[in-house]
Amino acid sequence: MAGWTMGVVVAILAVYAACRWFGYRDLSFRYKVLAARVSRNVTAGNTKQSKDIVAKVYLLIRAGTIAGNVAIAYKAIDLLKMLFADGVICSTEPLKLAGIVIGALRQKQPEIAVQALDAFRQMLRYLPADQMHVATEQLVVLTSICYRENYNFLSARAAEVLFAAMDRQDCDIKEMVQALRTMGVLALKRHDDGLFRELAVRLNQLVQMGNQRKEFLGEISALTGVWLYQIINSQDKEMFTILTDFVDNLTLFEELSQPAVTAFIREWYNAAGTACLNVNNELAPKIMSFIFDLTLRRWGIRGLELAVRGAGQVAQLVISQKGIKVAIPYLLPLLDTGRKILSKEMKYNSGQAGESFRQQVLFSIVREIIVIARFTEKKDIHTTFTDVISELYTGWLSYSTPAGTKSIKRFCQLIIVYWQQIRTKKEKKDVPSVEMTLPVLLGDQEKKKLYFLL
Repeated sequence: MAGWTMGVVVAILAVYAACRWFGYRDLSFRYKVLAARVSRNVTAGNTKQSKDIVAKVYLLIRAGTIAGNVAIAYKAIDLLKMLFADGVICSTEPLKLAGIVIGALRQKQPEIAVQALDAFRQMLRYLPADQMHVATEQLVVLTSICYRENYNFLSARAAEVLFAAMDRQDCDIKEMVQALRTMGVLALKRHDDGLFRELAVRLNQLVQMGNQRKEFLGEISALTGVWLYQIINSQDKEMFTILTDFVDNLTLFEELSQPAVTAFIREWYNAAGTACLNVNNELAPKIMSFIFDLTLRRWGIRGLELAVRGAGQVAQLVISQKGIKVAIPYLLPLLDTGRKILSKEMKYNSGQAGESFRQQVLFSIVREIIVIARFTEKKDIHTTFTDVISELYTGWLSYSTPAGTKSIKRFCQLIIVYWQQIRTKKEKKDVPSVEMTLPVLLGDQEKKKLYFLL
């Protein structure tokens, strides 16, 4: 009798174990059990019971992913979102959720990865502030992995999640910008102009609408500098246009501090210098033209001398390697700006005092061209200052339309006139050619309009 009773008990236990095993294998059954537990979990926060439920939800998501059961994975992720909303979030949550995304990608289940990234967005709403840096790092890692697995649209989704996190008042803006900077580099490496353009647009919106714009603007030099160097490496003109549009719009909304302006101009001219080392890189003149124009339009006298001197230094670097003829495209920002301002001064004189910004720009450019010409002269003992200006004039004409010939010659005559006022005893033996001095386009009446020639 005792043996019979024992046999019945064993049989019942075996049936119960089998039912539990088959129930565990049945993903729908597991989901129903977990959904019931979540609905009964009225105690918010990270209680032992709540953590146990979360752990089982993660297991169900993984099981659904491996089995290719997208419906179950979706439902389990929805349970996870509900738990996040109840405040059931621990410090390891970003790592575990990132693991779900990576697992879905490895199983070739991008739909599940999309849903998991949406859960990431939900998690970031309730994640403690001291854990935000972990979540930010994981989003950057996920962006890289999505690119590696050729799921570019998921990289864009990860960036959207990061932007959503920036809406939090307690987020570390510098930390977020560093993450976006890295995402931008990844987009540039993959030639993903869609994501890069989206990053630029959203960052501009952040500056316009956010309360932390000053903190972000302080990071502009490092942010744009890193992106610019990557664009130089890839020689991607389309990406360069996106970047310059971004910077142009960005500097329109808020005034940069003097240290930020200085850092920005130096960073971009350093990049131009790097670009010009590659003879086939066409971006260096574009970089110089953009930063010079931006400085005059946005920062005026604050960045004038630095911008002019920076352009001159890059031009000297090119001259030392390739000569004055090759350097003409690099000098065009200075030359064209100078001749245009000179033409305006001849028509609409802005005054004799040094307070005229136009004349300050003109004077600064003239002085820098003289420095460059003297530098070029020293490179060749058989070349004089006026020889350099003549060669500059000839080369400049090849980049201009016939309509600009007169203004080009007049500007070159201005350089010679000012040089004659300051030239050394050795340089006084140097006589300009007739080609450069006739016809006279800068007579006594015109000279009186320029305060630095008086």
